[in-house]
Amino acid sequence: MALTTQQRIQLQELLLQREALYARIARTEAKIHEIFGEEYPLPPPDVDVATPGKKPSKAKKKAARASGVRIRTLDPGETGYQVTFSAEGGGHTETHHDRKTITGFVESPLLRLITRVETVDSDGSVVETLYTAPPSDSES
Repeated sequence: MALTTQQRIQLQELLLQREALYARIARTEAKIHEIFGEEYPLPPPDVDVATPGKKPSKAKKKAARASGVRIRTLDPGETGYQVTFSAEGGGHTETHHDRKTITGFVESPLLRLITRVETVDSDGSVVETLYTAPPSDSES
C-alpha cells in the first residue's frame, strides 16, 4: 500500500496521539496502584481500545445503573461531593466538585471500594450522606 506524503504525515500524527494516550493510561493505572496497592485488580476496559466505534451494550449500561446509586446535583450551600474509599490500611477520602466524576465512580467496578458518598459545604462539613455501602459479608 503506497501512501502519499500527506497520508504518511497524518498517519504519523495519529500514531503519536495513540502513543500519548497509552502513556496517559499507564500513568492513570500507576496512580490507582499508588492509592490502592499493587494488588488492586484493574478490570479490562469495557471496549477493546483498539476497536473504534464500539459502545457498551445496553445490557452493560443497564447493569451499571442497577447499582441503584443515584448522585443528585448539589443543592445551594453544597460545594462538592466527598467520596470515601476502602483501601489497604484504612480509608481514603477525596472531594470532587463534578457530579459526572462521582456518577462514573458509582457506575463502575470502583463502587465496591466506595464506602460512602456525601455532599459537603464550603467548610468541608458533611451536609448529606447520599450513599453508604452495605456491610460486607466479611464484616458480619
